Amino acid sequence: MATQRPVSRAPSPAPMEPSFSIDRFDMDVPRLCSALADPDSFRPQKRELKWFSTMSRFPSLLREVLLLELTHGNVFGSIQAGGDWPQVGSIMVFVDRPFFADHTLTRQGLSLGYPHDPHYWTCDIQQTVDGVYHAIAY
Repeated sequence: MATQRPVSRAPSPAPMEPSFSIDRFDMDVPRLCSALADPDSFRPQKRELKWFSTMSRFPSLLREVLLLELTHGNVFGSIQAGGDWPQVGSIMVFVDRPFFADHTLTRQGLSLGYPHDPHYWTCDIQQTVDGVYHAIAY
């Protein structure tokens, strides 16, 4: 009788954060601006912990751009994070209006993208950090 070899298994990938979406009706935009402006002194309420935790992982240059956009009148749409879209670990923040300025001209490390696909957004300001894509899009 032949001996049976143990089956070798590939290591399991790290667990993926469940995807989630937070829209404008689930948050107080002035408090979001306060958190973006001074995250170290901001004290989130219990219902704000999810978006505050997510925004603390959003790259600092993009947080600055988002704060400028919101203080200049752009309208917050939603935050999409978790899951594997567009990449594992990506955070996407959507605003409702075109950007007020070309923030990429003054900030190194950011780029402006135009997906040119009607299934997606019109334009985004993006930054890749440690190989992970993050963006603000409309």
